[in-house]
Amino acid sequence: SDFYFYGKFDGRFIKWEDDRFAKWDTNFVYRNIPEENGDLPCINDSSNIWFEQVTRFIRPGIPEHRIEIFMYECIEYYDTILANPPFYDEILTNLSLLDRGTAQPFSATNYGRTGFKVVYTDGERNKWETKSGSGQLNDTYLRVTDFYPRDVTLDTLDTLGMFIIEGEFAGRLYNGNNEIPVTESKFRGRLVPRVSDN
Repeated sequence: SDFYFYGKFDGRFIKWEDDRFAKWDTNFVYRNIPEENGDLPCINDSSNIWFEQVTRFIRPGIPEHRIEIFMYECIEYYDTILANPPFYDEILTNLSLLDRGTAQPFSATNYGRTGFKVVYTDGERNKWETKSGSGQLNDTYLRVTDFYPRDVTLDTLDTLGMFIIEGEFAGRLYNGNNEIPVTESKFRGRLVPRVSDN
């Protein structure tokens, strides 16, 4: 499919694909759904806001068997782009601070800085997620390999996202004192850019 997340979870290969059935459940189609949030003040900085972008692979309304990638940072309140095309290379988006191909930190919103969080919800609805600082461990990374505007002239039916993000992930996901390794992961998902109402 055009949008996907796949990788080895504790040695077991798992794949999510947009508009496709999963091997473990043939009753529901998965969707790649983007979301943006940005109305909370950053830590110790009331003039800036905390901004979060999420791309999710879920069965809407069903909480188990899902994968979510959160991206966030503190931004200047007025550092926005127009909601309408055309697109320009120089337009800044939430990911403008991330160097393509460079491993990015696993963090949490309470640090008020650029970071990523990967959350996996298993069949028992247990949440497994990256831990702040775990991106410093050996063989652990989240890399953005490409980030570009969706071609609206070729893809007129897809109104869920204006940008595409591609990347790679390897790391450990934690649930309390338990952890599972995730390796060989790649993803391609929709992403909503930071927009202005003007």
